[in-house]
Amino acid sequence: MQRIDDHIHDRLSDPQLSPRSIAAAHHISIGYLHRLFSQRGSSVATRIRQLRSERARQDLQDRTQDQVPIHRVANHWGFVDHSTFTRAFRRESASPRKRYGATGRQAAIRSEALKTSRGKQTEERAAPLT
Repeated sequence: MQRIDDHIHDRLSDPQLSPRSIAAAHHISIGYLHRLFSQRGSSVATRIRQLRSERARQDLQDRTQDQVPIHRVANHWGFVDHSTFTRAFRRESASPRKRYGATGRQAAIRSEALKTSRGKQTEERAAPLT
């Protein structure tokens, strides 16, 4: 199970990370993978969502990343669209995502970037996440 956990942690930013890809990488069936997680009282998808949400929350709180738009933080951690990220973040966090990260002017930049990211390409305003 430790190898599977390490695999998930190492690939959190990969939007293709899924129970199928994890099972294939470890030469086990998807059903067996689900049984392993069920014994822990969780599911594979729930664990991936929890870890991605936690990493995104950490990045949003990181003052060195104040200029990074929220959608870029979400994309960096494997969330492929805004609504998926918002639902996951709400489910996994006690507070709404807008409470995290920058305040004042930076929050306005992030808010605007998020609004404009729905359906059209946004102008890059920050250096890439490392």
